[in-house]
Amino acid sequence: MQDNLDLGSGTLEKMVADIRDRPRLEHLDIIELNFIRGQGDFLFRRHYRMGLRSHIMEVLKPADVAEEKNGIIKDGLRWFPKATPLKVLRIFRTRFDNLKDAEEELGRVKIVERYLGPEYIAKSDEFLVDYALEGRYEPLLCGLQEYVDGEILDPWGRRPPSSIPHDSDAGRRSRFRGLVK
Repeated sequence: MQDNLDLGSGTLEKMVADIRDRPRLEHLDIIELNFIRGQGDFLFRRHYRMGLRSHIMEVLKPADVAEEKNGIIKDGLRWFPKATPLKVLRIFRTRFDNLKDAEEELGRVKIVERYLGPEYIAKSDEFLVDYALEGRYEPLLCGLQEYVDGEILDPWGRRPPSSIPHDSDAGRRSRFRGLVK
């Protein structure tokens, strides 16, 4: 069993061949994928808000990560600026029996984007790739999403009381006109 350990991360995750079944991915897992090019151009780091439906990876410049790790001297002090992702790579866990099923799922992902609107979701470009797995190819849904810095909004969760409209606000809020008697 010792031979199957991934000593870089100290886990048994390398034993699972399909990336969709792994609980987490690291940089080396991403650059080993058959559809990733430019293996030294970017660093991939797990995003702290890992999804249940997909792996979420930050796409970073190696120079920015080096500054984050080693720091920079500014005004006589050493600062450690956080590397800002260029994009966010999503690798969906869903398996598809055929290309038609994959295209239908792609359509469902776009419905959510249209429903929420640009103010509640980062712009994302989803695409299908041929994922090489044990000598065969399977459709794999991926996405490259804009990175938006700031507060994370959960449109499905509870809103703070200050954001819930009150009767006294009904006349001033144009989006609620016609809904309140």
